[in-house]
Amino acid sequence: MTDPVKKKIRLLYLTICIATLSVPMLTFIIVDGKLLSKVTNQLSMKYPVIYIDVGYCYILAGIFVLANFILAAALKSIELKNKSVGKFARSIKVLTILMLASTLIAFPGKAFEKWRVEKLVSDREYKSCPEFTLLFGKTSINVWVNDFSLCHDPEVDKLARYGYPDEPAKIAKMLADRELMK
Repeated sequence: MTDPVKKKIRLLYLTICIATLSVPMLTFIIVDGKLLSKVTNQLSMKYPVIYIDVGYCYILAGIFVLANFILAAALKSIELKNKSVGKFARSIKVLTILMLASTLIAFPGKAFEKWRVEKLVSDREYKSCPEFTLLFGKTSINVWVNDFSLCHDPEVDKLARYGYPDEPAKIAKMLADRELMK
């Protein structure tokens, strides 16, 4: 084998190794359940304020891109071992198309997932807070409440600052404590 072919094979193996190390980390994030079950956990706990964040759709799209990349890298490795370098440029086009398709799935996928989760929440009689109330400036997180007056409650606003996952529980505790004080 010539030196350029050996360099390409080494580069492909390095790429496969990096991608292979990335897949378990991404899978752990998803399987751990903290991303995919935030809303259902909040609903099951009957929090008065619920955060909807479907940013995990980009991670899923990343997994699709990574899977296509690993598959293509494995196929490239086989092509290079068989010394069919002429097909290499053609299959790079296929790889590019697959990666673009996987990336483009993320945008309508995120919109569909947001619609699905909002329907799930609205079926439980929660209402969406206006954009300029709770979590003002957090474009990726929508706030839903079971009592619309909570959207304008100053104490809730103090706790709902950053969109952290533990904030709905803190808000629920604060509201329960406030009810006990009455």
